[in-house]
Amino acid sequence: MAENTTGLALLVINGVTNLPSSLVPSYEITRNTERSLDGTLYVDLVYQKEALEINWDYLSDSDFQQLKSSVNPKEVVQISYLNNDAKDYYVESIDATPFIIDDEIAWQAVQVKVVEV
Repeated sequence: MAENTTGLALLVINGVTNLPSSLVPSYEITRNTERSLDGTLYVDLVYQKEALEINWDYLSDSDFQQLKSSVNPKEVVQISYLNNDAKDYYVESIDATPFIIDDEIAWQAVQVKVVEV
């Protein structure tokens, strides 16, 4: 993984500092909506969960394997970013495109999507 020289912990997954190409936080909002007979809309906020889309433009095979082992889809992972407190997330997806460079496998367009538990 790339070395961070800024002192800012951009992304920490299960205690391991990573330096992704981009990190996009968003919020999943679940609502319960109903309309009464007179047309009035009633909206109840059920919950709001934080989601993260984490991207790397390029990873070596060893870095990709390390990333895959730290974001196991069968386990809850602990993530903090931009020096915020760590939260528990589940892994929604891991996507990557393999390619060969100098007779070695590497990975491009690596994307990990996680959602707060």
